Amino acid sequence: MNKILIALLSLFAFVSCNDNEEKPVPQPEQPKSQLALSYQGKVYSSGSTIDIAASERVFDYAPGEMEVKAGDDHPDFLSPSPVIVLNATEDKKAEATKLPLNYTATVTTTDFARFTWCGVATECAPMAKATETRQGTLTEARPKTSLLLECSFAPKQYTTVTATLQLQAAGEKVPATYTLRYIYAKK
Repeated sequence: MNKILIALLSLFAFVSCNDNEEKPVPQPEQPKSQLALSYQGKVYSSGSTIDIAASERVFDYAPGEMEVKAGDDHPDFLSPSPVIVLNATEDKKAEATKLPLNYTATVTTTDFARFTWCGVATECAPMAKATETRQGTLTEARPKTSLLLECSFAPKQYTTVTATLQLQAAGEKVPATYTLRYIYAKK
């Protein structure tokens, strides 16, 4: 009888100890980022992957020459650049964000030689290293700004090039992160 009682008490203790391990531990809610990325009329949340199609451009004045880019805001190209916007959510409207809002935009890619970055800051230059950071400010007069991160491709060399964008408003602990896939596909 003692052996049965000890076995039952041991089983009860085992079940009681394991019961605590199976219950989820409440996690504090992560604050929403003040910034988001918009592309072709859709606002994307942090963690999203955005596909940007490359366009071929043939020059009238130079027959046979072709330029292939993705992410350019030039009117001759069909794939405009993503836009950095205030993050409007149902529980927190974008208007509640205090402007001016200083932020940091960081682009990381292993194939940096393909990229020219003209947005966020005033200088337009090819990326010189795998990770580059720019500082920007959204104001009431300018509540959004074009990323203007364009990717160049060799004609008929079809490929996909990926870049990671992190947007972090001043005072935020965690940046909003996006994967940008620049796709040059055979039509």
